[in-house]
Amino acid sequence: MGKHVSGILRARQISFHIQDLSEGNAQLFGDLEHAKVLLSLGSELQSRCRKTEHELLGEWIAEVKNELTSSEAGMCTKGKLMEISQEGLLIVNYSSRLVQLLREVRQLTELGVTVPDSIKQAAKDGEQYYRFGVVLKKVASFFNSMDTQILKTQRPMLLNALMAFEEIVEKRNTHGGVIEWRTPTEYERYVERLQQAATKLAHENRQLRHIHHELSTSVVLLMDIDMLKHRSKWKQHWLEIVGRINVLSDRYPQDRMRKWVIHWDHQVYKVLEAAYCTGLETLNESLQLPESLKVELGFFSSSEQMPLQLKPSVEEIRSIYYHELKKFVSAPSAFKGLNGSNEVPIRCLDIEFLPPDYKIKNRFTPKWQDRILNH
Repeated sequence: MGKHVSGILRARQISFHIQDLSEGNAQLFGDLEHAKVLLSLGSELQSRCRKTEHELLGEWIAEVKNELTSSEAGMCTKGKLMEISQEGLLIVNYSSRLVQLLREVRQLTELGVTVPDSIKQAAKDGEQYYRFGVVLKKVASFFNSMDTQILKTQRPMLLNALMAFEEIVEKRNTHGGVIEWRTPTEYERYVERLQQAATKLAHENRQLRHIHHELSTSVVLLMDIDMLKHRSKWKQHWLEIVGRINVLSDRYPQDRMRKWVIHWDHQVYKVLEAAYCTGLETLNESLQLPESLKVELGFFSSSEQMPLQLKPSVEEIRSIYYHELKKFVSAPSAFKGLNGSNEVPIRCLDIEFLPPDYKIKNRFTPKWQDRILNH
């Protein structure tokens, strides 16, 4: 609220307060010698308040009338509803001073102050635009903050909604002309279309961000699964992630999803690398052999010359062991990621990353064989 109207309200409050005091003093101290002097001072103060109020009102009226006729003052509702600045920001050409005028006129009217008809009419016109101005301000705020609200990797996926929204921002009325505040029949429909486009864009963006958050949670959960001990569970959880992304493939072209899919490919490969490297370190202790495998130690022939034997034989057990070992060791090379290609390297596959004495065949077999024979 401006200084003039604030001053008028303050003067009116002081005047009412003095009047209350004067009435109270007349009832309580009216028979005292100096009561009339006190009442006279109160009356004088009220006169000064009314004079101050009158002066401030005159200054306010002159200021508002000047602003209504001056395009530089920014109270006019003329020109485009919105425009895009050189910095790419959406600017609503709706004066905040006009909003202040509405409040000031409403406040003065409630006090019983006489407001000129020209200012009342300006406030009435401003009230008509106010509702649309609020909507446009919200839309502009959303437009100007889109870079922070939309993930960069998902921006291509929102291309259609973004283009539709920006087209309406740039678009003129249904006849191709510029929409101005002085064309109410057009700007009402324009604001409605613009709000619908903004709502659609915001809704689609929220959906994509929600899916992105869900994938983050799923990938973190995938990291907690021991790939060596629970390979099928790891694979099932991975397929659930793939399924969520494939659902979006029906809605968005593959080229627009590429950046986002590559982002998640990198995250999943990080998880795979961590699980794989951890598995290599505990491979001897944690490698899961088929549940159907049953090793027996005994004499499996009636001949007295037959030595103590393993059934199945050591060679057969070794074959089964290496088969399971190969399934785990070759897992990264068989992993195709989300886009169907193995583009992201796993450091564990680089022999330089492994310990110098890391020899799979010689490292695992003796330890495993000793464990069997010790039983």
